[in-house]
Amino acid sequence: MLLSTVRDTGTLPCSAVLLWVTHLTTCFTDIPCGTADASTDPASPTLTQWLSSILDSEAAQLRPVRDWQRSVSVRVDLNIRSVLDVDEKSERLLLYVLYTQAWLNEFLRWDPGQFGGVQQVTLPADKLWRPDLILYEIAGLEDYDRSTQLSVIHNGWVEQYQPRLLETSCPLNLFHFPLDTHTCNLTFMSQTHTVGEMELYWGTGMSDGWGDTSFSRGEWELIAISAITSHPQQRTHDHPTLRAQVTVRRRPLLYVVMLLLPTALLMLLDLLSFLIPAYLKQRLSVTATIFTGHFLFLIAVFTLFPPFTTKLPLIEVYLFGSLGLLGCSAMETAVVFQIANGRSEWFMKNIFPSLSLLSGRSQSETLLTDSDGQQTAGGAVEPNEALGLARSLLSDLARIGQDLRSIRQEQSRLGTCREVGCSVDRGYLYLHCLVLMVGGTALLAQWNKHA
Repeated sequence: MLLSTVRDTGTLPCSAVLLWVTHLTTCFTDIPCGTADASTDPASPTLTQWLSSILDSEAAQLRPVRDWQRSVSVRVDLNIRSVLDVDEKSERLLLYVLYTQAWLNEFLRWDPGQFGGVQQVTLPADKLWRPDLILYEIAGLEDYDRSTQLSVIHNGWVEQYQPRLLETSCPLNLFHFPLDTHTCNLTFMSQTHTVGEMELYWGTGMSDGWGDTSFSRGEWELIAISAITSHPQQRTHDHPTLRAQVTVRRRPLLYVVMLLLPTALLMLLDLLSFLIPAYLKQRLSVTATIFTGHFLFLIAVFTLFPPFTTKLPLIEVYLFGSLGLLGCSAMETAVVFQIANGRSEWFMKNIFPSLSLLSGRSQSETLLTDSDGQQTAGGAVEPNEALGLARSLLSDLARIGQDLRSIRQEQSRLGTCREVGCSVDRGYLYLHCLVLMVGGTALLAQWNKHA
């Protein structure tokens, strides 16, 4: 009819064109994509029907192998996103990871050409068999089954992506706190399957030590993650295992600012206090204030210290050692203050005669006797009764001379005490600086050796 209209009129009406286009569209719509067999066979099932028949079968929950003598190879990948926390008291490490496991299902293979070119589908995870891998070092309740879908490729390759919070037990060595680095094991193993039924291996990402820590901005940072490829020989009835080692390091800036710097400044103030003479009571007040301030500081920041069970951490050795030095400095100042002001009777009777020699004075020059005064008084000529006024005058002059000699003797003794006290104080200052240098060098060597 269309051809006769064109032949008679020589033109093609619009209605005829629309009718022709509609006819062609209907023809192409009725032709399915794929092979000829799938398009011409009306009994051929669709992909949805074929997958439903597999998922509804109880065999879908069994190991996906056609030959039960073969094992299922499962690939495992870890992408560590963040180190959330390290609990020093309970020795636990909390990680946020993207966990991936993939395996081959021999029953889920189809030809994309027969099903409209579909190469990948998503199926519910509870309908198919999945590897029952658990973390061997688990230290808490793990709610990781948040992925309810599986990605299936036309060649039978099944992948499952799971965001997981892994809380694992990890032995911690806090001796080098806050410059401590810890290595923890992550061991994945099957609960029910044996080596003959399941084989585990790391993916290419884990083999290269790959990990993404873009969200790790807290106190801890990820240093390395390595896959342990060498395993002891496993027997057929053993459960398959995979092990990785995660190394984390603490960021020490907070503890350096909050603990190390204040203590160093207090130690510097204690050294500067030696510029004050030891016989002044202000020196005793300064040293006592510095010691009390450091003691209160340790009490205030005690919550920042990690719990220790075996060895005292180096930073606590540093802090308590500094407190001990400040305490020794305060006690030395109190003792030298007593010596320099001549207030210690026991020291003046037992030790002063020997220590006075260190200052270059002899005992005869330091301790004056009253024999000279007695000789002077005894050598006076008995005056006549007529000279009573002169006699009283001479008596007053003798008392004044005796008082002057006592004052001179006391000043000489006090000067010697102060010289001895300054010598003792100077010797302690040298010893104090030596202990600081040796102790600081030892601590830095330990920290640098660990770093």
